[in-house]
Amino acid sequence: MKINKIVLALGSALMLFATTLNAQEQPWGFGAKVGGSMSWLKGLDELYPKKVGNNDLNHDASGKFFVTGGFTAGYAFHENVGVGLELLYARLGGELETSQKLSSNATDTEKKNNKTRALRIHSHNLAIPVMLKLFPMGCDPDEGILTVDLGVQAVMPIAVTFEKKRSGDNATFETFKDTDDKEIDKNKNVNSFTIDGIAGIGYEFPEIGLTLEGRYHFGFMDFFKDDAESKTYRKDKLGMGYDKNVSNHYATVSLGYNFAGLLMD
Repeated sequence: MKINKIVLALGSALMLFATTLNAQEQPWGFGAKVGGSMSWLKGLDELYPKKVGNNDLNHDASGKFFVTGGFTAGYAFHENVGVGLELLYARLGGELETSQKLSSNATDTEKKNNKTRALRIHSHNLAIPVMLKLFPMGCDPDEGILTVDLGVQAVMPIAVTFEKKRSGDNATFETFKDTDDKEIDKNKNVNSFTIDGIAGIGYEFPEIGLTLEGRYHFGFMDFFKDDAESKTYRKDKLGMGYDKNVSNHYATVSLGYNFAGLLMD
């Protein structure tokens, strides 16, 4: 698959570049990391009507847990300041459940018969963060390195899935289909490139190269395209409006390893 070849080529180039510079004993670091993320689509609940007929509706947006990981590289051009570049896989998305709003004195029967609908949106993404890295306590790996990360990242969806579920004891999520029961090409309705902001903190443990970090990512751009075809899809298939932006927001916790020490020894 073409995308897989591109990702492998970029990852190999990043590792080779960092390896070469480390061999010259320059203050570079490179490695790999894996972790978990809690992701949600901010603004999704605001695009659905609050009332249908005489019925008020509740919209409950929730996040989803995913796995993320990839390659990392960094350069410390000062004891307290450096830069970082990463190549990551990130699965993102969220869910929205809609139900009729019931009064506080609703009976058990009314609660049981309250119909719910759910929408799930997931995307597989290639993310490339570029960060300013601050080292408040210096960057000596023998002493441990505390890192503050601030930056931006480019996010490119590889595949997108829209799923729906209606209420019922055995209800499961089903992929949206076209009228001829073929799966819809959802990628054409979402932006092929978005920008996120990043803020985080990390720590590299002394001498062993093990790293632990936490980050928050906040989307600056709309997840959906702003063209007529995308708006029609959102209105007719997803039942949502398009007057406000929907953006990916997610928090990550990752465990990694800095391989630079292996070459410097």
